[in-house]
Amino acid sequence: MSTSVLEATQNVYEQRFNCIVCLSPRLKMVYGMCQHRVCEDCLYNDDIRRPSFDKCPACLKEDMFPLLRPDIPEDSIEGQKCLGVRSCPNEGCNVEMWEWEVESHLVVCPNRMQKSGVKKKRPSLPENCSESEKKLKSQSKAEVGSTRVLRSKSLSVRVSGTRRMYRRSRNSTNILT
Repeated sequence: MSTSVLEATQNVYEQRFNCIVCLSPRLKMVYGMCQHRVCEDCLYNDDIRRPSFDKCPACLKEDMFPLLRPDIPEDSIEGQKCLGVRSCPNEGCNVEMWEWEVESHLVVCPNRMQKSGVKKKRPSLPENCSESEKKLKSQSKAEVGSTRVLRSKSLSVRVSGTRRMYRRSRNSTNILT
């Protein structure tokens, strides 16, 4: 499998769960009646839908999103967390990103904590994640040593119930299992 195919797979995954306006992962997403997703920050200003969203930005159908900001159910937020959306752990930083982007964000975060001898605990999966998601995540960590996908030079793919792990080297992509 070529690198470009792996990158395309990751891009499709990210695009599917990112806000269609700001193209960023968010914990609080609002679903329109057309099933398109937009984050609260893009869609609402002072709890009222922005005039530019009278039509869905993807399908251009009118009045697809609620006029007033809805309460986002906790299970929807937990679902986003299970997918890998994380908030910056630094106090005062409200940036939300994919789990594999956290490490690079912490290097440049304006609210980063000064280095100390204390090792930070890595974020864990929410309790609401299904057991299969937790098992898959722990297997991935054991096999690859990280939950990063393409950026750590590996990609886990489930094909016909069989799990395959791919590792990218400088010149080729190898199937691990």
